[in-house]
Amino acid sequence: FRSYRQQLGLEGVRLHDAVALLAVTHPELFTTQQAAVDVETAGELTSGQTVFDRRHVTQAAANADVATDVNVAGVIDAILTGLE
Repeated sequence: FRSYRQQLGLEGVRLHDAVALLAVTHPELFTTQQAAVDVETAGELTSGQTVFDRRHVTQAAANADVATDVNVAGVIDAILTGLE
């Protein structure tokens, strides 16, 4: 908690790694759609930022399944069950 507050000004802890694992082991908890995704490495937009092309008309090919919705109660239950 201290690190998140000191570094990011946030109260709480982000569980992105645990949720990413759940997306693989419990895909039924997530709604996904295919999208064109890239990571900015040249610093032209923001170095290290993940960029999603969400335009309806695009030349970019879909290359990733992106979670667009999550069953929050199901994810919390799965995390807490895993801690038992």
